[in-house]
Amino acid sequence: MGIGLYKVKVSNEFEDHDWDTFLEKNPTGQYEQTSLWAQVKALHNWQPVRVVASDREAIVAGAQALVRKVPFVGSIGYVSKGPVFASDDDVLIQIVIDRLCRIAKEYHIQYFIVHPPENNQTLIKFLINKGFKKELIIDVVGATVMIDLSLDLDEILANMKKKTRQYIRRGERKQIKVRLGYKEDIGTFYQLMLETCRRQGVFPNPSDENYVNELWRVFNRYGYITLLLAEYNSEVLSAILAISFRETVRAWKIGWSGRYGDYRPNYVLWWELIKWAKSQGYKYLDFVGIDQNIARAILSNKQLSNIGNRDMTSFKLGFGGNPVILSDALVYVNNLILSWIYDLILSRIGKLPFARRILRKIS
Repeated sequence: MGIGLYKVKVSNEFEDHDWDTFLEKNPTGQYEQTSLWAQVKALHNWQPVRVVASDREAIVAGAQALVRKVPFVGSIGYVSKGPVFASDDDVLIQIVIDRLCRIAKEYHIQYFIVHPPENNQTLIKFLINKGFKKELIIDVVGATVMIDLSLDLDEILANMKKKTRQYIRRGERKQIKVRLGYKEDIGTFYQLMLETCRRQGVFPNPSDENYVNELWRVFNRYGYITLLLAEYNSEVLSAILAISFRETVRAWKIGWSGRYGDYRPNYVLWWELIKWAKSQGYKYLDFVGIDQNIARAILSNKQLSNIGNRDMTSFKLGFGGNPVILSDALVYVNNLILSWIYDLILSRIGKLPFARRILRKIS
């Protein structure tokens, strides 16, 4: 279908090399929009619905939605880290958003989430004008920490908190060793992740090891996935599964047995991830997820003692990266009754911490 200068198509293909190539060349392209991610999510019955806009033969914009049927409800849809645009073109933005709303109706998507890849205020304004509103149920990452890998390793180390540097040196003195992992180590990694979730009292995501194996199978073909394991006397203590795309390495999931904490295996592990990512030519390392209030406080030069703290947030900030505020997720409720419930009930109770925890468990 042609709209003005642009040709728009919608596909359900699980493999789309042209779309993935467009994402690889786009500054805001991230792995969650790739057809590779769609192949992994198919394991949990998600179907890709991809909107692609082209100018002549070149792709200039698009969005990959993942859709799944829910009994007695219809379907739910999720555009993670999209839409993606080659330029700030209001016409293109309107075309893609209009087509996404049409898809919501055609696929009977009752709850359609769009989580933009960056704080693009123009895109967010268009989405809100189309009826999207702030999402209150799913727990999206609201802030993160980025390490600039263009710096020398000595500079990166100097930017860390003194205690972080001390713990790294302690771990190295205690002979904590870090090695690359392989497919055969996925089971070990997953058990470490489960143990971490048990200690934290949270439900594991992903919830089964087969998902991680499928992720490895699909992404490893392109060198997009890396596993690092920290050991002491050949015992694996902790591990990081990282996903690389374009110029950024993202620490996707982590796990720790809880043993030998005084030897600081996790500090050595993350330091080795930094060194590995830099050695491979990547520009950034994304620590994936810190408390948004603390990130805002740092960026506003406020006193953190008045905000509070989180153990993992404090741990990640200790490595001296730059806090980044990410965009909020928005939702399009394609049902008048559900929309009424959302506006009058969820929008109010969703602001209460205990209610948010309940809603997230349900989701």
